[in-house]
Amino acid sequence: MKRALPIKGWLPSPQSKEDKMSSTFKRSSHIVAYGDFLFRASILASFAVIISLILRGWLW
Repeated sequence: MKRALPIKGWLPSPQSKEDKMSSTFKRSSHIVAYGDFLFRASILASFAVIISLILRGWLW
């Protein structure tokens, strides 16, 4: 009986904590992936602007 009671008490709480941790981790990973995408897109846009300015300077 002493072994059965802690198992009943311990089973629901770690699962709920793991579910909460996994949900928050998934949200944070999505946010980080979106931020990384914006960072790369801004770098590519800046390179495109610099290259276009150089080409316009050479063509003009």
